[in-house]
Amino acid sequence: HEKSSFRLTKTGRTLPTGDPSVHACGQSRETTKRFCQKMSAVEAEIIMKPLPLWVWVEYAAGALPRYIALNLLALTVHAIPAFRIILLNRSTLALHINMPAEFSFIPYAVAASDVARLALLAEHGGLYMDADFLVTKSLSPLRQLLTHYDTVTYEVGARIDVYIERNRMRP
Repeated sequence: HEKSSFRLTKTGRTLPTGDPSVHACGQSRETTKRFCQKMSAVEAEIIMKPLPLWVWVEYAAGALPRYIALNLLALTVHAIPAFRIILLNRSTLALHINMPAEFSFIPYAVAASDVARLALLAEHGGLYMDADFLVTKSLSPLRQLLTHYDTVTYEVGARIDVYIERNRMRP
């Protein structure tokens, strides 16, 4: 048998996985194996669950510029299935988050979208993009990064290069 081990995070104990006489929770080797397989399936489902992709689109009725419509089309091609696209503006924001009354006094769409972005990402997580952001490649690699890091940023003309480690103590 190979000698490997895993650490139980709540107890701090280390259990050897190669020792046939020691199993998690005192269960038989087969029960432990089935439990680990089920946990792996649950973790995979949680990890690959589509995240919300918030897109602020605030234009007068019928006045959506053609380039914005094309950007949104490209976004659907490159974001799905890794992300669930949610189009937002001042009138639809309340469907997703409760904003303070002062929000209605923000005169500019850009400032309103900045405030909404912070609130949505803090409450629901996911990814935020403005409608004029053109996506030309799959967002699946970005989705994979978001399974390991809380914050992923980018630089114009550079690869995604700043990651902030996920705090494992959060619920």
